[in-house]
Amino acid sequence: MTTSLNEIQKEITELKARLNQCNDQKEKLYREKEVVGRQISSSIREFKKLREERNSLTAEVRLLKEERKKFHELIKTEIKEVKELREGTEEVDFHGAGRIRKEIEMIDRKIETEAPSFEKEKAMMKRINELKKQLKQKQEAEEHWKKSKAVSHDIEESKHKADSVHKTVSERAALSQERHEKMLVLSKKVDELKEQEKTIIEKIKPIKDDMDAVSKQLEEKLMQAGQLGFQAKEEKQRKEDTRKSSNQKKFEDLLAIVEEKIKKGEKLTTEDLIVMQGKKE
Repeated sequence: MTTSLNEIQKEITELKARLNQCNDQKEKLYREKEVVGRQISSSIREFKKLREERNSLTAEVRLLKEERKKFHELIKTEIKEVKELREGTEEVDFHGAGRIRKEIEMIDRKIETEAPSFEKEKAMMKRINELKKQLKQKQEAEEHWKKSKAVSHDIEESKHKADSVHKTVSERAALSQERHEKMLVLSKKVDELKEQEKTIIEKIKPIKDDMDAVSKQLEEKLMQAGQLGFQAKEEKQRKEDTRKSSNQKKFEDLLAIVEEKIKKGEKLTTEDLIVMQGKKE
């Protein structure tokens, strides 16, 4: 029985050592998994941040393109307006309006001061009407020219603004593309890290299965050891009880002899006195 218990205790020691070894391997893999998990979490946070920045930049580019489109439409409208203002005025010389006014004033004075004949006055009035018509044409042409010049200035301003917006669009679009490319790199990195994590998990599973099997064996061996220990204890107790019972019978036999001596009045020996002392105790 003792040999069997020793063998089981040896097996228990070996199983515990094996269980500790498996646990060390499992904990090492769990630590590796935690490191990879933190890298995944960090990469995902960075990915989300980049996505927000990219989306914000893309939205900004969309608005800027709308603004640029409005400037281009405005430029088209302004160019059309300039063409319309200049139409029909190319051949009109709007210089000399002052000379025409002076000539009209001079003819008016002649009519008032010289008292010309009816025919001459009629001819002079005709000339005044012609001059006034020329003056009106020159004034209209001059007004159109001034307006077209102002609109041309507006066109240049609109072009400058459109170019500025276009430059900003290019810059923001480049930044958006940069964020997008970084996202692609991070996405690939996360996929690779997840594969690493999956590989680690696959390594952990058989170790856990082995630990479960070893734990089950260890539990069975501990139960066996407990049963054998209990049996060994009972056997020891039985032997002790047998020994005590045997000693008690011997003592009672000796005591009976001593008591018989006392009845007969025989002299007691030292051994007899020791037996009597044992009775008192």
